[in-house]
Amino acid sequence: MAMTRQERIGLHKKQERMQLSKEIPANADVIEGSPVYRQTHKGLYQYVKFNGRVYSHLLTEGTKTLQEEINDTVENITVEEITIDGTLDVSSGGTGATTLTVDGVLFGNGTAAISAVDLSTNGNIVAGGAAPAAVTGANLAGSGLGATTGNGTLVLAVGAGTLIDVGTNDVSVDLNEAAAAVMAAGDGIIFVDADDSNVAKQETLQDLLDTVAGTVGTTGLDRSGATLVVSDLHPVGVSGSNNQLLTDDGDGTVTSESQLSFDGDVLAITGTGTAKGNKDILTITNDVNAADMDGTETSILFNQWYYDGSSPAVADAGRISIGTENDWTSTTSTQDSYMAFETALNGTVSEMARITSAGNVGINVTDPDVKLEVLSTSTQQKWSYDGDSYATLQIGASSGTTFTTAESGDLHLDIAGDIVLSADGGNVTFLDGSSLALNIDMDDTAGDAVFKDAGNAEIFRIDGSSDSLTIKGSYMSDFSINIEPQSNGRHLATGDADYQQNYSWIGLYDQQAAVGEHDAEFGDWGE
Repeated sequence: MAMTRQERIGLHKKQERMQLSKEIPANADVIEGSPVYRQTHKGLYQYVKFNGRVYSHLLTEGTKTLQEEINDTVENITVEEITIDGTLDVSSGGTGATTLTVDGVLFGNGTAAISAVDLSTNGNIVAGGAAPAAVTGANLAGSGLGATTGNGTLVLAVGAGTLIDVGTNDVSVDLNEAAAAVMAAGDGIIFVDADDSNVAKQETLQDLLDTVAGTVGTTGLDRSGATLVVSDLHPVGVSGSNNQLLTDDGDGTVTSESQLSFDGDVLAITGTGTAKGNKDILTITNDVNAADMDGTETSILFNQWYYDGSSPAVADAGRISIGTENDWTSTTSTQDSYMAFETALNGTVSEMARITSAGNVGINVTDPDVKLEVLSTSTQQKWSYDGDSYATLQIGASSGTTFTTAESGDLHLDIAGDIVLSADGGNVTFLDGSSLALNIDMDDTAGDAVFKDAGNAEIFRIDGSSDSLTIKGSYMSDFSINIEPQSNGRHLATGDADYQQNYSWIGLYDQQAAVGEHDAEFGDWGE
């Protein structure tokens, strides 16, 4: 029988295990017959001693009953055991029943006793309503819920015309739960087969990927082991040939470029231009800009793998650069550029040639001021006919210049105009090998020239001021002038062109010499 409210209050009064506080007096502090009062965190208590034992009592305030005070203040009461005869009604916190059904689900009935639905049979589920009841698996088969398969399991038949129609609804499947409950050992997943058989079956991952991939020619997808790969982009609306690259037209349309292809190691770009016109095939842009930007370069870097046994690697091999010669602005006159060519020497890439905006070419020089400038401390230029026949040009210190031909080649000057040697007061020297043969000393006096022999001694002199030729020799020393004979016998002469009047001459005739003037013979000598 259930305890009444008064009985429960009486039980609280007899309970000795109340929480103590430091305000509670000790046994020695309480004198029998003289009550002691203490204010605790639970309220005002009265302590009295009777037969050597101390008893406490919670005093109430105003019109509060002891029952109300206990409900307000008691926080921790330990009850070892309560025995109730009969049932504990719902109003007192009980179930109103003496026993509960095994494997049953409890349902409330207001103030009446709780009822139970028996779910001890495999496949049974609870069906709600005015009077909840168990529905067996056999009865559920026609609604898309299959027959029972074991304790705690329920099979859902999913397909067209069943409880869940996958043709019109989304189905969320927890594969972790499904795998733990049904999946057999091996590489597979639980998958629902929505065909006419309405039978759920286990599919392997490979089978699932094959289903997703479909036909390669239609989807562009293929399966490689347990991996789904993209094998062909044509099915997504792109038509083209092998190795063509794709571009986005900006609106989501993908185009296979017939003139842009890559076959794994060769990038090919084809452009259709206009005959006798230019076609820009490739545009490379450096978008950096600043107030100070002379020497800003945009380059193509070339690399090369090198052999190193089992660990080859890449090294820089060369570079082609386009650079700004000045600070570029929107004014076109500031937009000058150069092209530099760099090659690797002993592992270091550095500039070897440059073409300036003025069209000047510099080899080993970055600021050529003529159409071709070569900077080198050895031979600057070499012209070759083949490996053995060539000529070189070398500029040395103090601008000394040497022009050399190989083998026994001659130097021919085929000049339509004059040959001008400007020695600027210096000498014109002829060498035989490395030995002096003839030296022409261009005298400081305009028009004078002194011819010297191999010993650097004067042979003769041309006096430009007096239009005379002076042959240099010592007194009474022998010297000679060799003159090739002419057909008319006259060798040295002055006068008019036909030698008929107003002339003088020296002639040689058949082993005799003659000196004459006008038209008469002056004299002759035998040999």
